[in-house]
Amino acid sequence: MPTNDFKVFSPKDSSIVCIKTDAPKHLGDIVSQIQNTVLQRLVNDNTKISAVPKASSAANIKQLQATSENLHTQIENVLAQEHTVNTELTLLKTKDSVLQNQSHRLTQMIDEMRPLVQKGIGSVHNDSTALTMMIQNNQVAQEQQQLFKIEMERSVTLPKEQASLLNDLNALKRQENYLNAKVAANAAQMELAQASLKALQLTHVVRPSSPSLEPVGPGKGVFIILGAFIGFILGIFYALLSNALKSNKE
Repeated sequence: MPTNDFKVFSPKDSSIVCIKTDAPKHLGDIVSQIQNTVLQRLVNDNTKISAVPKASSAANIKQLQATSENLHTQIENVLAQEHTVNTELTLLKTKDSVLQNQSHRLTQMIDEMRPLVQKGIGSVHNDSTALTMMIQNNQVAQEQQQLFKIEMERSVTLPKEQASLLNDLNALKRQENYLNAKVAANAAQMELAQASLKALQLTHVVRPSSPSLEPVGPGKGVFIILGAFIGFILGIFYALLSNALKSNKE
């Protein structure tokens, strides 16, 4: 039987491929055996061919999952560092508030002690008064020196530390955005790899080939039309033959 008698078709909206052939009924079992043998060979070949890309896709997905876990770990570390920097910035604000209160308190103390010192300078009567005035002057000087240190720390040291922490925070934010972008790209690659793995469908036989249980051949309508046509031809032939015989007798 020629191979062009085998017809391949696929049902609508289906991935199933069907093979159909017309053969005499007494050859049905032989044709089915041939088709099943060929289909099994095709299934085996397709399994071997698909094994390599399927394994590669699975390995790629596993690697992308490991990359995703690593990126999430890095993001968690960056977020922890950002939390630490924000905490330090809060502490700096608290320290600045405390120094501001100390500065205000020292300023009040100095303002309160200056009139006393001025008054003591104008009324020095004995060594005891002079000693008290010296102690007061020394205390005012110490408080002024402490006030100067506080003001220097508030105006120089604290802004410098704050600027450094803000730079660190901005760098961590940029790193976080970069890692988030890598996570998104990695997720897209993983989705594509999973789709590719899903698309690698192995060929398998849904139902072995078997002879049709329904009668195969022309229907009753074909036989009726064919009989009418043959009867018409025979009628014409009979009329012509009768006419010819009649002419010969005359």
